[in-house]
Amino acid sequence: MKELSATFTSKGQLVIPAELRRKHKIKTGTKVKFFDDEFGRIIVVPITEEYIERLMGCLADGPDYLAIWEKEHRNEKDFPDKLEQRSQISRARAIGGKRTAAKSSKARKSISRR
Repeated sequence: MKELSATFTSKGQLVIPAELRRKHKIKTGTKVKFFDDEFGRIIVVPITEEYIERLMGCLADGPDYLAIWEKEHRNEKDFPDKLEQRSQISRARAIGGKRTAAKSSKARKSISRR
């Protein structure tokens, strides 16, 4: 393994050497993942088409993570609507409870006046 180095800027930016960018097909806009291992190393993994294909190959026999993610995403997407519905129900119950209490209070007053 050839040793290459770079320096962080004051903004925390780092330029990956061109040789590595070419080798790993890193282009402008390529996303990366950072891992911190048990040896104190920071591992940078570019999320390229090749990386995704290798990852998909590893997961081919496992659970359908895409389907799981889609289901979770739909649930998260619907969450604000469900939260609003629950909020409306709670408000309706609170208003209904106040009306019932008001009716009970009026009934008690009319009974006590008799």
